[in-house]
Amino acid sequence: MSLANLVAITEKIESPHGDFEVRGLTLQALAGLLKDHAEELSKLFDGEIDFQAVVREFPDLVAMLIAQAAGEPEYVDNVKELPFGVQLNAIEKIWNLTAVDVEELGNLIRSLTKGMENLVPPQK
Repeated sequence: MSLANLVAITEKIESPHGDFEVRGLTLQALAGLLKDHAEELSKLFDGEIDFQAVVREFPDLVAMLIAQAAGEPEYVDNVKELPFGVQLNAIEKIWNLTAVDVEELGNLIRSLTKGMENLVPPQK
């Protein structure tokens, strides 16, 4: 098999606003999200909060995750208009498609977060 033959696995998200497809998050997409949402992602992967709490407490992160997974990050504002249930369904499908070892990903996020903290000089 060749990389040229790889096909991304997607899931259909049904919405009263129109259906769309999502795929699992790539390392590139996750790294981009870490820049602005490292703390929130750490809480999710550490098991401190569940999907419903993420959707309620961090709506901007959720919108960014869904837009990234749909391959249309420029439409993050459109995602914000989707009903709560549609966003929750999308996040759950994205999580399953990302197919990660939660513990390993949590360790990676903690490591990256700590590394980024070390790059920023302490505030006086």
